[in-house]
Amino acid sequence: EDFSKEDSTIRLFLASDAGSQGVNLHYFCNQMFNYDIPWSIITLDQRNGRIDRFGQTKTPFIYYLIAESQSEDVQGDIRIVERLKEKEEEVHKSLGDAGSVMGFYDQQQESKLVEKAIANNDPSILDSNEENTVDDDWLSALTEDSSATKAQMKIDEGFASFYEDDFSYYASLIDELKSKDDRLIPLINIDSNDKVLEIEQFEELSSKGVLYDMPKEAFPKPNQTFNLTTNVNIVENAIIQARKKQNEWPNFQLLYDLNPIAKWMQYKLLGQIDRGKALVARLRDPLPKNTAWFIFQGITSNQQGKPIFSKTYVVGKSFDGSSVGNLEDFEEFLNQYRLKDTLPELETSEKQLHKIKELLPEAVKSAKQIYDLKIQGDLEDEMEDKLERYQKKLNDWLSASERQMEIKFGDEKNGGGSFYKKKRQSEVNYVKNQMDAFYNEYFQLENEPFLRVLAVFYNG
Repeated sequence: EDFSKEDSTIRLFLASDAGSQGVNLHYFCNQMFNYDIPWSIITLDQRNGRIDRFGQTKTPFIYYLIAESQSEDVQGDIRIVERLKEKEEEVHKSLGDAGSVMGFYDQQQESKLVEKAIANNDPSILDSNEENTVDDDWLSALTEDSSATKAQMKIDEGFASFYEDDFSYYASLIDELKSKDDRLIPLINIDSNDKVLEIEQFEELSSKGVLYDMPKEAFPKPNQTFNLTTNVNIVENAIIQARKKQNEWPNFQLLYDLNPIAKWMQYKLLGQIDRGKALVARLRDPLPKNTAWFIFQGITSNQQGKPIFSKTYVVGKSFDGSSVGNLEDFEEFLNQYRLKDTLPELETSEKQLHKIKELLPEAVKSAKQIYDLKIQGDLEDEMEDKLERYQKKLNDWLSASERQMEIKFGDEKNGGGSFYKKKRQSEVNYVKNQMDAFYNEYFQLENEPFLRVLAVFYNG
């Protein structure tokens, strides 16, 4: 770790293969000398990946020390080693997985193949295993999307939100917390220009409080504040500055959902809402007069009991109980009624709240019909299409496996070849049955979705 700091006095780092496991040296180093070449592409890729990786700001130079010899036998060995080096370079050019080059995904198996090539003085042996990858790389064959499928993929542009950006959300959250707890007012400062939160250290935000699992190096020095920001550039610059000194932690942390301080703020807000309750907000125009709009979340699980789909949608009801429209897209609801604007805080009377509760049963009934017939119906169609694509891939893989076994073992019914053919057939059948069971459970939906009311907006 000292070597990876700019102010370190260590300028030359010597390491065995143990040093290739998880030690990142690329921050202030871009030159590496391999004094030997391991007989495994995986090991070689791990070595070179110490400096040739994401975050390297300079061109990495990687050298290989190879002894020269006039002996033809030694020159043959060198050709094999050079071929190994070329294969490792292929990984980086294609941004692929080092284990997929030989298809073993195992360092010892790769070393045995190189040993065989050297023993036979035949570099082509390194390429021979590629012929078998159709049979062995079954997982990618069954799970990888085709180019046609990839072309249809849509980029998720983010969740619908009332707020312009994440910082606006956290600033509003802090204002709400301060309104409920005066002690927080002098402890948290909001810098809207730089999008920075400055939070003083106090007992609740300490190693003895909710930050019990935060590394001690991450805590600011005494009399200094926690600095959280959604500005990625500020955080990256802080990280660069911290790398220059030993035992230094960045002065700024990224403000996002998984930051322990951000989680603390959100938990404090959720603690103000009783379990099983939904928030109610009274609005005026442009929300239609005497209407209530129920925000529902529907969650669908598969036969494994895992949630695989979630949808937020809106059911509109007039105060007389009739429908005033439903919106399957929550973002459309936000935009149509300008809920992203600054909204007035209007008091909700007990009489109005009672009216909302009267409308709730019919709203739930409508929400269930919408989800069962339309939303989950569309999801079932999508799942059936995916299952059909998987079945085609499985059949293609089975056909390729059968052809490969015929090439390897032919029609031999007795002897060693017959034994290995039966063994391979058993392996293929096992993979097929396991994948069939997994996909059928994964794509088979539970009949009853989970529905809940998140909030209600009304004008009345």
